[in-house]
Amino acid sequence: MMHFGRYLVVAGFMVRGIEALTLRSADGRPVDGEIPPWQADDGSTLPGSYEPNDAFAKRQLELTVSAPAGAELRESAVPYPITVTLQNNGEQKVSISKRGSPFEPELRADIFWTDPPTSSYLGRSVNHGHAMHQELLDLNPGESLSATIDLQKYLAFHEPVNYKVSIKYNLQLYNSASFKKVSLTPENAIQHVIEATAIQVPVRGVRSEEDVDQLFKVRRKGQATREWNGWQNVGCSDDEMEVIQDAAAIASQMAHSAYDTFVKEKATELYTRWFGWDAARDSKSWDPKVKTIYENISTQIFPEDKHNFVPDCSTCKSDPDYSYTYAYVYSSDKQKVMYYCAGFWQATPKRDRDSKPGTMIHEASHYSDIGKTQDLAYGTSELIEIAEEEPETARQNADSIEAFAECNPSCP
Repeated sequence: MMHFGRYLVVAGFMVRGIEALTLRSADGRPVDGEIPPWQADDGSTLPGSYEPNDAFAKRQLELTVSAPAGAELRESAVPYPITVTLQNNGEQKVSISKRGSPFEPELRADIFWTDPPTSSYLGRSVNHGHAMHQELLDLNPGESLSATIDLQKYLAFHEPVNYKVSIKYNLQLYNSASFKKVSLTPENAIQHVIEATAIQVPVRGVRSEEDVDQLFKVRRKGQATREWNGWQNVGCSDDEMEVIQDAAAIASQMAHSAYDTFVKEKATELYTRWFGWDAARDSKSWDPKVKTIYENISTQIFPEDKHNFVPDCSTCKSDPDYSYTYAYVYSSDKQKVMYYCAGFWQATPKRDRDSKPGTMIHEASHYSDIGKTQDLAYGTSELIEIAEEEPETARQNADSIEAFAECNPSCP
């Protein structure tokens, strides 16, 4: 048996795309074996068939998006609803978390992809930790789940052109009996990040950056900033600002140290733990995109012992998700307000996993001009899994950015 790039030669036959093929039994389960299931010399055949993994995944769970026929997106006051549907085409019940998905009452993650990329996400990017039992949704075989999303509420388009718009998010699978997240395998990792085929949205009305800035001011419920030791904040007490100041000092050290590690490429094992290696790239070269994220956090958020963001200690207190949320930001917010919730105040103040300083780095990476990261995975075990199975996902995941900084040079 010989490998030639994406081809496999077996018994004189060449099979294309073997890296993406899996031998499956009649019920769809992966089967061990290396011989393609064609007819043998004695006339017998092997059970099952080779099938591309992405095709198999589509048969299991399929995400689709639709828009009103002939509708154009015009002024912001006129809704532009799209319908997102997740269909279970498989033979087993699946349990998914609605966190970070299109099926939340209010979106808490940037799940949109647009082409051209000249759009701004107007929703929140929420650091919420692990899912709760009441947030699980069961989909039986043949069932589907749909939600209607108003694009005008969550996206600002900056050009009057036809955009391609798609939905892409982290599909979190759970065992409904044990309430434990299903571990990644080569099969389910294919749909760990699920994406719908893009639809076309004719944009005829655009929103200026001034319009977007005003929107964020309204969302802060009109609360004015106040100054504390030269630092602008929203609704923070003196005691709270002291906690934030101490955490920011450590976060600054962590961000600069992480960037320095990338510049010198001096901790290969640490890098592979959180970001993996991509076989298609030179394994001796660290991903420059991740390096740029740490550089931006170091130079734009924490430059020379300064802090270029605005803490908000009060807005989240009225949020129904306050008790199990660490923090959130609006990634397109140029004022860079960082909203702190209960999880932040309960986190350790020192460099450690899920710490106050780490939360600051996590949230800073979401800003569109810093890293435009997404919340695709949470928790140490899952981060290590996606680094192994999906390096590109890990490198755009905010909690992975946080974990590397918290564990550099090692986890406390």
